[in-house]
Amino acid sequence: MKKLIGLSLLAALALCPLHHAAASDYPNKPVTVIIPFSPGGGGDIAVRVIEKDFAEEFGQPLSFVYKPGANGAIGYSAIAAERPDGYTIAAVSYPHLLMNKLQGSGQYELDQFDLICMPVRDDSFLVTSKESGITSLEQLAEKAKANPNKLTLGAVESLGPSHIPALLLKKAGIPFNIVTFNGGPKAVPALLGGHIQALFATKGTAMSSASKLNILAVAAEKRDPNLPDVPTLKELGYDITGFIGRGFAAPKGLPADVKARLEEGFKRIYSKPGIAERYAPNGMSVIWVDGAQFRQMFNDFQPQADQAMQLNKEING
Repeated sequence: MKKLIGLSLLAALALCPLHHAAASDYPNKPVTVIIPFSPGGGGDIAVRVIEKDFAEEFGQPLSFVYKPGANGAIGYSAIAAERPDGYTIAAVSYPHLLMNKLQGSGQYELDQFDLICMPVRDDSFLVTSKESGITSLEQLAEKAKANPNKLTLGAVESLGPSHIPALLLKKAGIPFNIVTFNGGPKAVPALLGGHIQALFATKGTAMSSASKLNILAVAAEKRDPNLPDVPTLKELGYDITGFIGRGFAAPKGLPADVKARLEEGFKRIYSKPGIAERYAPNGMSVIWVDGAQFRQMFNDFQPQADQAMQLNKEING
């Protein structure tokens, strides 16, 4: 009996270094990335741009799985339920990950995720169609005030980085009628068709139809260097910002060395020369926010998120 116990103990001890070696050898098979949005959207594009770079950095390819619906909540719920082994990660967006939860759209909590990094930013822009003849926010505001709740301002999602600026503009005294859409591909045709008079959309969405649009303002702290003539809302008297932060997350409980490998690997990818130029045609800018900073962004945004929920209730009932 003692001999059997001794052999069992030796066998158990022998497995420990093997487990550690397997973790330090990560990844040794393809990594699945869940995209919580439809193919071809901003969340998909942000990952596709670095698909080849990921394979070069990690020695394994990415396998894409799409789980769209409920403004990302279906995909977020799916990733929260996966095994935390580093072989299933997800493209996640700020502030959607928080706002969906507050709206009751997702079956998850924020502490069910290990946030890896947020390397891409997609600012919101206020646009009108060229056919409207409205070329400035001042002109748009004057027209709205002359026709209270008659001009319709669209947003490409509910309680996200385009809808919240719209709500704040209305609170600031511009009497818009606000409507939300399920994505830019539905919102832009509505604007071009004259069904709405203005739209908040990410730069990538706006630039896809740039020749047909007037870009009135950007909801950012500073002007876009590629659109230097477009003022910020702050410059125009409205202290309003809104952007999508595009990042990566995994189910909570990643081994520390796997999480470190992912964060370090993504940082090397996004530090490559020319990477920003590859994102620019899609209206996105490259930044670097590590996992801890990404988590802090959500913590810092919580009061604003609560205010947005209340404001939406006050305006829309």
